[in-house]
Amino acid sequence: KVDILFLVDNSGSMCEEQANLRRNFNLFIDKIVDIGADFQIAIITTDMMNPEESGRFQNIPDGTPGASCMQTVDISQCPGSPGSGEEYPPLVLRSANPRYQNPDGSVNRDKLQRDFGCSATVGTAGNGFEMGLEAAKTALDLNLRSGYNSNFLREEAFLGIIFVTDENDCSDRGALDKVNGNVCEWESELLVPASEYIDFFAKLKNGDKSRIIMGGIIAPDTGVRFESPQMVTPSCTSGNGEGYAGYRYKEVIDGFENRALDNICDESFDSALDSLGLLFREALDNKCLGSPPDNCSSDDDCGD
Repeated sequence: KVDILFLVDNSGSMCEEQANLRRNFNLFIDKIVDIGADFQIAIITTDMMNPEESGRFQNIPDGTPGASCMQTVDISQCPGSPGSGEEYPPLVLRSANPRYQNPDGSVNRDKLQRDFGCSATVGTAGNGFEMGLEAAKTALDLNLRSGYNSNFLREEAFLGIIFVTDENDCSDRGALDKVNGNVCEWESELLVPASEYIDFFAKLKNGDKSRIIMGGIIAPDTGVRFESPQMVTPSCTSGNGEGYAGYRYKEVIDGFENRALDNICDESFDSALDSLGLLFREALDNKCLGSPPDNCSSDDDCGD
């Protein structure tokens, strides 16, 4: 069993990256379907200012292009859209849900990919001060876990958290005067320490970090740290736009053994999602014997 939380940045520059995630999600899901995993998937955003988000699971697609987006997002085929005849996808996509079961009992991967892609189209109207680490903590904290986000975190399951964002984390819990987008780097000492999030996620599995799987599709860390009045510059660029070093996410991800990191500026997320799928398969694949080993009860049972 595995419960997988995808954090998808919904700031103004993310429509290309969200489309990239939708296109290549099958490379991830195929890996965990193939090993017969009992999985649950939920999606949150980086926006901690909007009370309708702030760690709450998302399932309503938003195709409105942001000011920095270079492409139009078509959500006309998504459940819940006018004329679709279907309700919105569930807040938690469960492999055991009859919605995703074929008549022969196998998982309907196409429908699962469609629903994930629609739910992961979280739009680009989110707050520009992305607080992904705090959003992930809030989503799994007891308040939401016992309410809006209920029936997701299973005690006996592995926990997977995947961050998809082109900005660094700015989880400050109100400590910063957010006069401009550079302040998160200029006054990074006021941000919540990454170690607090590592400890929080580990405690969800009683301190057993081997039961946690961390992944990130983020901008690489060049080692440069910006101080006022320096303008923060991207650490990578591509046809998808720019990415700013996500070193706070990397610090949290590096706090766990089961981890993978990929570059948000890659033209395609095919390699990233394939490697994430392999990571989950390796961590989850049952290495126990399917039946008791043969034993000898008489000399006739023993071969040469």
